[in-house]
Amino acid sequence: MIIRFKERKDGKSSWQWYEFPNKVAVQLNDTHPTLAIPELMRLLMDDDGLGWDEAWDVTTRTIAYTNHTVLPEALEKCSQAVMWKLLPHHMEIIEEIDKRFIAMIRSTKPELESKLSSMRIMDNNPQKPVVRMANLCVASSHTVNGVAQLHSDILKSELFADYVSIWPKKFQNKTNGITPRRWL
Repeated sequence: MIIRFKERKDGKSSWQWYEFPNKVAVQLNDTHPTLAIPELMRLLMDDDGLGWDEAWDVTTRTIAYTNHTVLPEALEKCSQAVMWKLLPHHMEIIEEIDKRFIAMIRSTKPELESKLSSMRIMDNNPQKPVVRMANLCVASSHTVNGVAQLHSDILKSELFADYVSIWPKKFQNKTNGITPRRWL
């Protein structure tokens, strides 16, 4: 998608990376593709030379997240040890996202300080340190939606209520399904 974007912009007098989210959308359909977030950051910074802030702006305006479960215990978590072994650079990026998320909460929403341990992306529990993939999706997406109105309401009032207090407009409803006129 980055290559295609650059090819289409090739030869144009001027273009900027801030245009990327106007032409490209990445929909994370649950947490399985969450690694698209640090991968897009890596590509933008390492391959295209963007600084952190510009890469983060492009990424967060490109990524959207659909949540499929309202059960906290069903939210995907990945072992930090395994991820450090297999994807060390991605983990550096995830750690930095977590660090900046914590700093943002402390500076803008100090009343959430007591909830930071459950909101943060990196769960550093000594017994089983994990990356909370849904938390990474919420922190990194321009929109979060459930798959039905009731589902979205539960996300906003229970599962992600603390995040809603930070980003109330980020949480939306998109009823799951397709329109035959467009897709069949």
